[in-house]
Amino acid sequence: MPYLCLIQEEIEDYVECLKNSQDDLYTVVAVPIDNKNNKSVEGVEEDLYPDTILPSEKWNNKIILMLSDDINCDSEDTQERKMSEETLEREISWAAHLQFAGYVMVRLKNKNNTNLARLLSKSIKGNVIVRVLLNAPKSEQDGFTGKACENENEDIRSEFDPWHWWKKFHALTNYSPKVKVVVEVHPNEVPSKQEVLRWLGEPLEGVIVPSQMFIKNANDYPVLPKIWQSVLIDFVQMHKNFFVTTTKSDCAKKFHLSQNS
Repeated sequence: MPYLCLIQEEIEDYVECLKNSQDDLYTVVAVPIDNKNNKSVEGVEEDLYPDTILPSEKWNNKIILMLSDDINCDSEDTQERKMSEETLEREISWAAHLQFAGYVMVRLKNKNNTNLARLLSKSIKGNVIVRVLLNAPKSEQDGFTGKACENENEDIRSEFDPWHWWKKFHALTNYSPKVKVVVEVHPNEVPSKQEVLRWLGEPLEGVIVPSQMFIKNANDYPVLPKIWQSVLIDFVQMHKNFFVTTTKSDCAKKFHLSQNS
């Protein structure tokens, strides 16, 4: 059965966040593994939440741990790369301590992820959800659209198209069954039908919808614009999971559930 996940990157209290999300009928919560927004928490390791704030059942079944977004294990800068590797290994180790075969989420921001894939394949014991944009911004697609460009501009495609980032990353993990992908839509970048359908053949964990995409209808009820309903219907029909990104101040989170049910 598909689940509904709340992605909340601004968080001060895991326990309160989980309780509020469950009150809003979310099944799972995706939260940062670090506690940089809550300096009052004294963890076992610096900037990491202690395991005692939640019971093991909650860690394993209700929480997806998001690895730090500033990790760049493929940086050309040696010092940045080394620090990123150390941070990644520390966070993966702590995630393994908090969860038994749980889920961690990592974001792909460009095509260069060879070292990241190597480290995750070597270290991860649970499951990895790879977060990536569903489609490249239209401004970047201009360089590789059209039949005449199909073969000539493969390098350009791999540079800017998140689909190619994912395909390369997945191959580097030797197509591990523990590695899945979640695609994120952008409010101003409506994908084509072809761009949507190509993801449905992948090990797709679900689709991420930013909360700001919802608008109020005549009854003052948050709904998705018609154009986005037509885009997301393919994911609904395939019974994919839905993730909603929001901030802690979003008071309309609960209504998003009805829109995606």
